[in-house]
Amino acid sequence: MSSKKKSKKKDQFPLNPKPFLKQLLGCRVVVKLKWGEDYRGELFAFDEFMNFHLVDATEYLSGEENGYLGEILIRCNNVLYIREDFDFDEKKNEERKAELEDNIFHNSTIKKEN
Repeated sequence: MSSKKKSKKKDQFPLNPKPFLKQLLGCRVVVKLKWGEDYRGELFAFDEFMNFHLVDATEYLSGEENGYLGEILIRCNNVLYIREDFDFDEKKNEERKAELEDNIFHNSTIKKEN
């Protein structure tokens, strides 16, 4: 019996997450937190503690978009998992960026007029 347990342990070894995270750099990702929120954005950077720096990030609560956040840092101890965002729609994202830029431009011209 003990020989079977030892052989199973030999086959199991810890996986290094660094190569996986390096593959995700520059890609759209979903970061799920322990508390239920999802953050979706482009993985810009990560560190040795697996803190994540996302750009063009959006928060989702219960699967529904809660708001655009832009650039965020997610602390490692809050993360449940990270994966590539397969549901990402590039065209929709470009439209949203254009809409945000229009709003920013419109708001800045209103302030200048006053």
